[in-house]
Amino acid sequence: METQSGFFGNRFISSSYILFTLLGAVLLTALGFINQRIWPSPPQQQVQLTVLCVNGFSWDRVMSLHRHGELPFLASLFLKKGSYGDIVSSKQFASDDAIIASLFTGRLPVKHRIYKTADRAQLCSNKRFQIPVWQELAEQGETCIVVGLPAASDHDVIPPREAPQPVHEEILTKHIQYITRGRELPLELLHLLRECIGSDLERISLAVEAVAAYKPSSHLFACFEGLGRWQKRLSAGADSLPEPLRSELTDSYYKFFDTLLAKLQGRLGENGTFLLLSERGNLKGYPTYWQGLPRRREYPAAGFLYATGRHIREGTEPLLVKPVDIVPTLIYLTGNPLLNDMDGTVIFDMLEEEFYFQHKLSYK
Repeated sequence: METQSGFFGNRFISSSYILFTLLGAVLLTALGFINQRIWPSPPQQQVQLTVLCVNGFSWDRVMSLHRHGELPFLASLFLKKGSYGDIVSSKQFASDDAIIASLFTGRLPVKHRIYKTADRAQLCSNKRFQIPVWQELAEQGETCIVVGLPAASDHDVIPPREAPQPVHEEILTKHIQYITRGRELPLELLHLLRECIGSDLERISLAVEAVAAYKPSSHLFACFEGLGRWQKRLSAGADSLPEPLRSELTDSYYKFFDTLLAKLQGRLGENGTFLLLSERGNLKGYPTYWQGLPRRREYPAAGFLYATGRHIREGTEPLLVKPVDIVPTLIYLTGNPLLNDMDGTVIFDMLEEEFYFQHKLSYK
């Protein structure tokens, strides 16, 4: 009996000790002696996406101009907390159009089957693997503005006008004079420059007009091709211009395009998340700092990525992401479930740490 009594007595003492220890820990925590990391409650405001795909946008050329203070809008963008890196495409991405389709569908070319510019119209189809990110968001009740890319007319997807207003001749002439510095160029090259400037001016005007007309929480997806066409033509050397002049004409277009991007300055508000993308920004295949990267020739195309704004982490080193990773990341940022048939993954290294703890990753 004494042994049994001692046994129950020890159990009573142990239970009392544990109870008092727990109560003490709670009291110390309440008084602030034990620090706990408490994640703030998830904000209620909706993220406002601005995703700009700029054909041929080169990190090497941008940074050279940026260091000389010649791109003021991009300089203001780079001063903000943001993440940057390369969008690397393997050899299965047979064309720039295939890369662009993957950037906006989250699927590999073998699934979306979009390889040529003419194939982009399939982004309006109802085929599962060709549905773009703006259509996915529209199905969740979110409004998307689409400029420079095919979009089916829907109450939540606002496509560009079928016949945008032409740019006034005097405006075109002013920009041509700025880019060429009044030099005489081959007529065919001047005609191309006029087309490139006109295309980019029309698209930025459509974007600014649509953003002003619809609710502030609308997402904007826009694609610009003028800079890429101009840069590609000059890089080919088909016009027998000396290299210094070709380089100067390319740089001048980047400066002109920086003034266009500045028209979207208002999208960098408190709830704004701003992404600048290119499908292939380095005509040599990969940027200069890739020289020591193993197996780099397996990735012949390298695009450019810069992200800043709400929920974007301040990057300390360049990211290497795949084209198919962009859509899952955008859908996750808006708080919507991911489709489980996408080939990409969320770029968690680009997002603030607390965002992951506040928003559970879900699939459908």
